Amino acid sequence: MYKIYFQKIVFYSNFKNLNSLNKLLLFHGLGCEALNYKKVFRNNFGKVQILIPVIPGHSNTLISGLGDPLFNFAKQIFIFLKKNKIQKFSVYTHSMGNIISALLSRFFLKKKNLLLINNEGNMLSSDASMVTRKTVSFSKDHFVDIGFTKLLERCKSSDSTVVKLWAKSLKNISAINFYKYAVSVVYWSDKNLILHWINTFFKKKVYLYGEYSRNVDVLCRLKGHRIIVFSATGHFVHFEKKNDLSMIILNEIKKREK
Repeated sequence: MYKIYFQKIVFYSNFKNLNSLNKLLLFHGLGCEALNYKKVFRNNFGKVQILIPVIPGHSNTLISGLGDPLFNFAKQIFIFLKKNKIQKFSVYTHSMGNIISALLSRFFLKKKNLLLINNEGNMLSSDASMVTRKTVSFSKDHFVDIGFTKLLERCKSSDSTVVKLWAKSLKNISAINFYKYAVSVVYWSDKNLILHWINTFFKKKVYLYGEYSRNVDVLCRLKGHRIIVFSATGHFVHFEKKNDLSMIILNEIKKREK
């Protein structure tokens, strides 16, 4: 994939430069990386420009500024969209990334977007995972000094191939930045407003989840969503079901164009 730069943000894209094609904006999850999706978009996306920003603090980048990192990044994305006159686009989110799409829509765009494909993105308090909740249960100093190293070692030595893959990305975010995002994830998830904002600001909504990581609380409260389950997989569909995920995204975008 190619790099496109805007101010302090790096986007990965399937094209060298911004163009007039329909856009798919992708927000990855906590501890993940933009290039985790490289193989998902390897083929069949010649008529769609994929834009995957590196969320600050990930992939050995820095977080600039004070305050809530998710809110701040949503504002940066809004500035990017406005400066480049990108008005219509679809969104794909994973986990924490869904909070960014919700904040972007609620506080900055304040209008309906066409399509959201949400892969187990945070919407309710119950979406704040055991990892993020356990992280914020520690003091910042304890997590930075001890907790993050233990988390990383546990992931590296996991029996799960997928968790080991996540560990490869996880090592490229600092302990303090992971902690800052975990605090933000829990804060916004516990407001229990994200699902309402998603319903308000997206015309078409698709919810994806893995068989082993389903959130019954969320599934019972979804309205107006197309729901797709990936069998024999968990939270990291983009690692385990690349081809299936690619076709679903492509098909949903094509439906939107009709």
